Amino acid sequence: MMKKAIVFLVAILGFLFIHLKSGLGFKFTEIIGAPEARAIQHRFSNNIVVQPAIIDYRIEGGYAFGFRLPAYEASCEEGKYTSSLLSLEGVYFVLNLNNELYKEYKQKREFYKHLLLLGLKQNLNHAQLNEVVQSYQSRYKEFGYFETCAPL
Repeated sequence: MMKKAIVFLVAILGFLFIHLKSGLGFKFTEIIGAPEARAIQHRFSNNIVVQPAIIDYRIEGGYAFGFRLPAYEASCEEGKYTSSLLSLEGVYFVLNLNNELYKEYKQKREFYKHLLLLGLKQNLNHAQLNEVVQSYQSRYKEFGYFETCAPL
């Protein structure tokens, strides 16, 4: 009986160890969906740690890193309505999954310099970022957001 309990306890601890070392780990979860909704939240408090819209990210060596398009509220048609729009200027982010420190970079070079210092691979899909930006740019142009909306 005691041996079974010890084996069971070791199996549970092994499972927890593997779970903590894989994916976003025990503390965080991904909000899955369209880019404008994709974010990373704290599993227990549901606080958003990395704001939407995450276009691409990787998890490596205890870090989640990638790029996203920040959202902003805009007043359209001289205040007739407001709209949530995505900035077409992406930002790069690094989230330490252990101590929850979060950093953003506007410059691609500074971001990759930081990844190099952390010993992380640089394998993000920049073509995907360009595709999403072009898609939103054409959509915003089609609906006239550039002419009729201004950030709040």
